[in-house]
Amino acid sequence: MGLSNLTKLGFGKETTWGDGAAPTCLIPVNPPSITVNYEQILDNSLRGIAAADFESYQGVGHIEGSLEGPFYPNEIGHMLLGIMGTGTYATGTVSTHTFSLSPTTPSYAIQDENGIQTYRYGGVKFGSFGLRFNSAEGMLTYTSSFMGKERTQPATGAIPADATSAPFLGWQSTCTVGSVTGFGKVTEGEINLTREVVLHYADSGSQAPAMMYVGPLEVTARATLYFDSQSDYDRYLEKTKEKFEMTWTYGTGTDERELTFTANKMDFGDGAAEIDRSGSSLTLAYTMRALYNTTDGGPCKWTLKNNRTGAY
Repeated sequence: MGLSNLTKLGFGKETTWGDGAAPTCLIPVNPPSITVNYEQILDNSLRGIAAADFESYQGVGHIEGSLEGPFYPNEIGHMLLGIMGTGTYATGTVSTHTFSLSPTTPSYAIQDENGIQTYRYGGVKFGSFGLRFNSAEGMLTYTSSFMGKERTQPATGAIPADATSAPFLGWQSTCTVGSVTGFGKVTEGEINLTREVVLHYADSGSQAPAMMYVGPLEVTARATLYFDSQSDYDRYLEKTKEKFEMTWTYGTGTDERELTFTANKMDFGDGAAEIDRSGSSLTLAYTMRALYNTTDGGPCKWTLKNNRTGAY
């Protein structure tokens, strides 16, 4: 009998799409969802018999799945690169990684060990990445979804040992809105990045897709804050577009870990701003959309500080 807690997932960045690179790190996750999907082809031609189906065949296939868990400062950088497309690396007391928009994104192989069998899913590209945060409780968490080319079974190559720094906690956040650094009002929210992942099948004599590409990046967000100033509501009423930045940080010196999301042209009126009177104090919830700007080179950018040596 297989035990769920023996699950291990490893990531390997591919050089060529679908090459099934060996894992270079372990990704701690909540229970993952990964499926191998095949087209069901039915022969239901009429034969003068009162039956609907006479034979079935396996058509083209692909991998799809979703991952979620705490945001660990080293490992989850792979997903930021996977959704944004471009990453730069600078050395210092700690390493600084900056992720920005590119029309193309790297691909990964995910190795899945479940205690019964080891699978490797090649040609993986990310179609979504999201953050969930609450200043009053818990950890900063992420969700992601992906599609991939095919499965290799059994896979060879061991997943490296866990080298995880502590995750970011909800209370370790600060916010900048417009020119106000240390905004100090955001209680909870989410940031969502999405790109359509498109599979193409061709005359290659294979059930696996022949190529895959990703569409443009869409960035939306939601934030709830203590409502104590009309100027915060005016930000919605006046269709304000200004900087929105969230940072999570802990540690000092070589132990410093930091994640920053920056959108220099955030539209605070993507949906109605809602005033909630159900609690003891008023709250205001923004529905936001990040717009392209030359400062970010896209709708947003990310900066991650950790002890990883070298680029992702």
